[in-house]
This record gives sequence, structure tokens and C-alpha cells, in this order.
Amino acid sequence: MNGLRLPCTPLLRTGVWFLVALAGAVESGCQSSKEASLDSAIRAYDTGSYQRAFDDARSSRLSSSGRKRAESAYVAGLAAMMIDRPVTARNFLEEAARSGDRVISGRANASLGTLLLEDHEPLAAARAFDQAAASLTGSDRTRARRQAGLAYEKAGMNTLARQRLSEAGPMTSSLPGRFTIQAGFFKDRTSAVRRAEELSGLGLRLNLGSAMVVPTTARGTRGYAVQVGDFSNRAEAETARRSLGDTRTFVTKVAQP
Repeated sequence: MNGLRLPCTPLLRTGVWFLVALAGAVESGCQSSKEASLDSAIRAYDTGSYQRAFDDARSSRLSSSGRKRAESAYVAGLAAMMIDRPVTARNFLEEAARSGDRVISGRANASLGTLLLEDHEPLAAARAFDQAAASLTGSDRTRARRQAGLAYEKAGMNTLARQRLSEAGPMTSSLPGRFTIQAGFFKDRTSAVRRAEELSGLGLRLNLGSAMVVPTTARGTRGYAVQVGDFSNRAEAETARRSLGDTRTFVTKVAQP
């Protein structure tokens, strides 16, 4: 991920947009109790055991320093969001956002922006997304700029909103070769909208964006696909799909209107 490596273990991007993760087991010769605790926290998060993820990440933070402490705070913040502890999540994400590591800081700010939007603080959210965009690169920076624009719009700051959305450029969802999580295909739009509403809250919390209702054709039948998230590869999308915890979903190419 952006060529960055943590001591002994790589930082890998997961489909939760901004989950900083360790790959598999801790490498031979580098294992310690605090690394194992963070590794177990990430594994617990990936399987939907958010309380365990929070406990392990918090424990790892207490016994760590530097980049490892910031990473642990970030995972604890994400897990706290999932167990509906927004104040605790905010504290941990703010700590991670102060990290000297640009990737951890950027991704923590992006998650913090999402949380601030849920708390009806759009201006603070926009500023967090701005800080995320300043630290991140590529599609992550583009997405953070777009989120900043939408947050400025909610805050009534239309000039800044237009500027950020212009900087982000056009949506890439319609580009060929991209993947998404599909939650159903419906012949009537009302059913599709209802299904999209079921997923939108969780999609926003996981930084996937709102679920979209896309008019399309499947096997010769006109209807409406319900899709959430936009990923450059299938593996990334599949990781996000597991994090959603909805067995009625699958990974597919982005639907074409």
C-alpha cells in the first residue's frame, strides 16, 4: 500500500477503505506480545468480532509506541464505531490522526470525517477529509476530496464544496474493470430502494459510501441493481463484502446503466 512497510510486517489495505492491517501472522523473528495482540485485533475485526477487536487493539496500544501505537489506536477507533461507542471511537481516531505516519494519519482522518458526519458536524468532517486528502495519494486522495466536498455542501459552504468536488474530478464508478458489492437485483425500483436503505448506514460507517440503485440489464431483463462500494480489484471488494457481514451480497463488476 503506497510502498509503505511497518517494521517486520507490511501495511495492507482492506476493503473497509481505511483499515490499516497486518498481513497474516507476524513474520518470523519479529513476533512480540503487542504485535500478536494487534494482529488478533485485526483478525477479529475482519470476522466481525468487533468487541474483541476493540479490546485487543486497546491492549496493543497500551503496550506500544510510535507507529504501532498509532495503528492500534486506529483499529480500536474503527472497532469502537462498530460497537456504537462514538465518543470512544472519536478519541482513538483523533489520536491516530496525529500520527507522523501519513497513511495512518490520512486514513484515521477519513474515518473521523465519517464519524463527524454521523454526529451532524459537517464542517468539522469536511476539515478532517481535507486533512486526509493532504496525506493520502491516488484514489484514496480523490475519495477524501469528494467526501470533503459533500461535507462542505452539507455545511452550506458551497464555494468550497464546488472546489473540492472539482478537484476530485468525475466519479469513476462507470469505468470498466472496477468492482463493487452487489446486494440484489430487482425488477421494481421500490424494492431496490428498500434494499439500498438497509445497507446505506453500514456502508457509510465502513467508508464505502451509500448503497446505489443502478438501472441496468441482467440476462436480458431490465431492472435495478443495488450496489455499494467501488474497488479497483476483486480481492479488495471481497474483503469489504466480508466486513459488511451480509450473506446476501456478492462481488461483481460495477453495473452499467
